[in-house]
Amino acid sequence: MMRAPLEGVVESTVAAAANISSRIADSPPGQAYDNLRRRLPMLQERPMPTPFGTVLLPEVSPPVIPRVDNVPESIEAMKAAAAIDLSFPISWVPVLGDLVSDVLEDVYAEKLKAVLTPQQFAAYTQHDKLGPSSLAVMRALAER
Repeated sequence: MMRAPLEGVVESTVAAAANISSRIADSPPGQAYDNLRRRLPMLQERPMPTPFGTVLLPEVSPPVIPRVDNVPESIEAMKAAAAIDLSFPISWVPVLGDLVSDVLEDVYAEKLKAVLTPQQFAAYTQHDKLGPSSLAVMRALAER
């Protein structure tokens, strides 16, 4: 039986990301950062007067180091995101490539919507505006 050229690549990549993420979080510098983050004061939201009206400055605090989980749902989401990213170069082929690319993107976007929780999908759509779908899914899976 022939194997697909990229079979197992996504699973191994997600497993490696989960391993690296847990090693970073459990390392002494990671724990020191987490302790420091808990002790640092959070800058509260406050109004700032401007010539155009009052603007509310948001709360500011150091970010949490996210952990990536190695679960089947995250592997399926990463596969769907990789398919969406790989459909982009197909769209460079005039007419037919654009049609095929749109169909692939729609099919795998529905798969992502089915696999991710509503909160994760909302985070995914927010992050997907700025970069590749694979990075957006990784960011959405890391958010808690």
